[in-house]
Amino acid sequence: MRAHRSIKMETIRKSDESQWIFSTRQFLATLSPLLAAFLIGLTNGFHTILLIQLIPTSTTDANNHEIWITSNDDWYQSPFSGAMFAIIGCYLSIIAMEKLGRKKSMMVFFQISLIGWIVIGFARNILYIKIGTAICSLGVGLFSPLIPVYIGEITDPSLRSLFLSMINTMMTSGVLMAMTFGSFLHWRIVNYICEAYLLICWSTCVISQESPIWLMNRDRKKEALYHWVHLRGWKSEGEYRAMETAVRRNVEQSKFVGSTIISRLKYDLCSKDFLWPLSVSCMLFFVYYFSGYKLVKYHMLDIISTTVQSRSLVAEIIITSMIFVTDIVACFFVWKCNRRTLAIISAMGTISSLFVLILYVYLNLEVSWLIITCCLCYYVFFGIGLIHLPWIYCGELFPSKLRSSGSSIVFGFSYICTVVDTILAPESIIPLEMQELCIIYFTLMVVGSSFLIWKLPETKDKTLLEIERMFDNESDDDNVNVNVMMI
Repeated sequence: MRAHRSIKMETIRKSDESQWIFSTRQFLATLSPLLAAFLIGLTNGFHTILLIQLIPTSTTDANNHEIWITSNDDWYQSPFSGAMFAIIGCYLSIIAMEKLGRKKSMMVFFQISLIGWIVIGFARNILYIKIGTAICSLGVGLFSPLIPVYIGEITDPSLRSLFLSMINTMMTSGVLMAMTFGSFLHWRIVNYICEAYLLICWSTCVISQESPIWLMNRDRKKEALYHWVHLRGWKSEGEYRAMETAVRRNVEQSKFVGSTIISRLKYDLCSKDFLWPLSVSCMLFFVYYFSGYKLVKYHMLDIISTTVQSRSLVAEIIITSMIFVTDIVACFFVWKCNRRTLAIISAMGTISSLFVLILYVYLNLEVSWLIITCCLCYYVFFGIGLIHLPWIYCGELFPSKLRSSGSSIVFGFSYICTVVDTILAPESIIPLEMQELCIIYFTLMVVGSSFLIWKLPETKDKTLLEIERMFDNESDDDNVNVNVMMI
């Protein structure tokens, strides 16, 4: 095997392969994590289908279904049910990513999720649905930190933002597909479709590549170089050598910190080059969830349901379709434009839309075109930046040796934000007035955006090592030279 790889590498070195070949290889390598993002969307959308199809109403016949979600099943409808297992999955993902690697972890996580879908498919009472949903939520938590870490480590700086921005687009398309199928298919049929999709996802792991950076941190240098060259070509060898030097330097530095794992971990987690990326990433997700999305969605659902006189699920599909179109267009802007510029434009536009919404609610205006325009502007401004940037920065900012830990902590925090956002949502657990909700979300959005405008770094087209050194508390003389020489 090693001899084969040596011959293959020499062949690649001597051949003059064009850049599109390496771009194609990177796309194929990112296919598995992107399909995992689609699976997260399917899981979230399927949860909505179950809540709609299995909760009895005054017009439903209990004899038409063998399973009902009743008032005794408040645990299933609670926002804590899924988030609790997702948070557990986030922290278990640290162990898997570090011990098994990125590729093998992906394969294991697909199998865990498949078990959850199978349990739901064979459910004969609500208990099995609870167990299956808990396993699927655990799978969502396992995948969430892995996806941006995996994509960030195997892609070129010029393509990294494009592939990372596709994560949220794939999630939105997954939600859209699940709700579309659920509008005319029985939930069991949708479940079987998701099971078949999972088998396809698992098979795509075969064409994926292991992260060269993870191999480098495990001192498997020959394998790391092989996968790096296969994905990026010999022209990026200078970047590889700089990364290799930085990894060796980190290993030597850790010897002086302490001999125990706890002392090294304490030093790493308390260092500036970990705490600053952690604070920036957490604030991005804070703004992501407390931007007033559910508040605006509540008004749009009311408008659409009144206009087309349709079911709530159809209104959900219309809104999700609008977001999906915005996501696709936003991927191009994220790829071509500076991150800070997009963040500032997106934040200012979103804040302005929320301010108009506050005026509409407080003045009790009955101008339909105003609220429609306000909601549409909100989706456009929120979609071009703030909806994608959390995933991009989470896959870029953290140092290589702490990337899996940092990403998992951030996503654990994000699921806590999800629970709080769900509690604050209109007609939810806390009975707040609409005016109060508008003020709360507007204030949180202003505070979070102010921090991002102040501290958000520009990472477009920078290598992971260059980004890591932006937060390093070492002197410039000790830094590794990351001005990559093209070979």
